[in-house]
Amino acid sequence: MTCIDERLRPSTRFSDEDGHQIVEIISSRALDWWDCLDSPPDIQILVTIFVPPVAFLDSLEIELAHLDVEISKGLVMGVVSSATIKSVSGNIKSPRTSEMDDDAGAPVPYLMQSRQFFIETVSGYIEGWFPLYDLLRISSELGHVDAQVSRKAADEELAKVVQPGVNTIDTKIKLKELLTSIVKRGKLGKNVAPRDYQVSISTRYGKIKADVVGTSYADIRSHYGELDINVHPLLSKKKEETTLKTRNVGGSTTVTVHEAVATAKRFGRRRTYSPSLSNFMALHSSIGGQLDLCYPATLKGKFFVKNMAHDNSVVGEDIEITEQRQDVWRLVTGKKGDGESCIEVYAMAGNVKLQFGKEE
Repeated sequence: MTCIDERLRPSTRFSDEDGHQIVEIISSRALDWWDCLDSPPDIQILVTIFVPPVAFLDSLEIELAHLDVEISKGLVMGVVSSATIKSVSGNIKSPRTSEMDDDAGAPVPYLMQSRQFFIETVSGYIEGWFPLYDLLRISSELGHVDAQVSRKAADEELAKVVQPGVNTIDTKIKLKELLTSIVKRGKLGKNVAPRDYQVSISTRYGKIKADVVGTSYADIRSHYGELDINVHPLLSKKKEETTLKTRNVGGSTTVTVHEAVATAKRFGRRRTYSPSLSNFMALHSSIGGQLDLCYPATLKGKFFVKNMAHDNSVVGEDIEITEQRQDVWRLVTGKKGDGESCIEVYAMAGNVKLQFGKEE
């Protein structure tokens, strides 16, 4: 700890309560001796928490008011229950990784083995790489979020649902799941379980830029910010329904759904194949912004576009328009091949473009 006057130096107190080690750093609450004409009081505090290599803790909970938290590169530890890092106005930062194969055997900047990981600030930013085992929750009311996420290995008995989530109020969100590059190439590492991936991202006033993998459910929404979303469907062998929802009140929405990848067996080195997207349910809604939606040419099913004040455009091969009219609402309905997929689009004051396949 450094301070401009020794009388400002905080005191440090260690205690043990019911098996919990407590470290208290206490600074002065009032300075009746300070001359208000001098420079303002300044205290700099750096706390280094040492964890023995490959240590496992019952739980990890770090709660701060003003200090930043930085996870050191090379950290190797595990947490049996859950890991929580919170700071009110401080930033939370971890080392980043390169855009590499998202396999559990690939090198990572640090190792934090915890089935549940919670990261939260009020006004501080959150950035870096974070592992996702079962549940990862990132939230900040006023700070930007720029996160890389790698989905990590799971025990076969526990490999059921994976839930990454990012929530903010007035900020920008950038989320990159490194598994997306693997899904696009159809190369699923032997340790990445084909689990049920459920994604939730929301902000009230900020922009969202996300590159995510989804199996059963993805819900992405902003009230007054742009949405720029890439979704990579990772389907299980079972014919389960995949649902995608986007909602935007006052910003433009751009969504690209890529070719689906399915897994042929549960664990080990897996074969992959690209099936038709025949059981995909999507709901896109916007009040005051343009919607630009692109789906793969392999999608099979119906579409329904309803717009109150602007134009609708549906393009692509093998499209059959079953109804098109303009009265109070501008409506376009149709289908593309035989399948159970259904795309519904509702807009109030922005153009809608629904595209199947790439533009020539």
